[in-house]
Amino acid sequence: MIILRPVFFMIKIEVYKFMKEMDLYKNENESFEGYFERIHNILPNWPKEVLEEWLYRHNDQIDDYFFLQFDKFKFSLEKWNNKKIINEINSYKMEHIIDPLGLQILDKPSSFLQKYIYKNGTWPSPIIILKNKKSILVKNNEMLGNPHHLLEGHLRLGYIRNLYKNNRELNEEHLVYVVRKVEDK
Repeated sequence: MIILRPVFFMIKIEVYKFMKEMDLYKNENESFEGYFERIHNILPNWPKEVLEEWLYRHNDQIDDYFFLQFDKFKFSLEKWNNKKIINEINSYKMEHIIDPLGLQILDKPSSFLQKYIYKNGTWPSPIIILKNKKSILVKNNEMLGNPHHLLEGHLRLGYIRNLYKNNRELNEEHLVYVVRKVEDK
């Protein structure tokens, strides 16, 4: 098991400086197109959809995963079946937040996302997961999910998990962005 807490604070300061230099944080009132134009040169391996769904929409969460070294990410868009999604994707808050939030879809779907998933049997955009073979303790004594850690798409995953567990109609497969870290040579 890798424990990051003892040096976490020191590393966080250094990486924060690096992230500020990379300028991944969006400016107030910055459109996605403006953000994409600026960030795509810094992270050229990142698909446009991933930049929008994760770094742009959840810009306040960049610090949570800074230690993963975004510039070393490699993405593949894959089709995963329901069993693989249920059994292989984990996160910090799976049982305490993701699954309970996902119960909302079992009532009368009311939000755009609930209606979309209920009608189409899949999510409107792929969730983003990290292939993770290591046990890494990161914050609040929590581990990155293993063998795949959910980076973005918590509510979508909660809805699919609950529909599946309650034998509701779903597509057999769903698109997922799988992130692999390109190791240093």
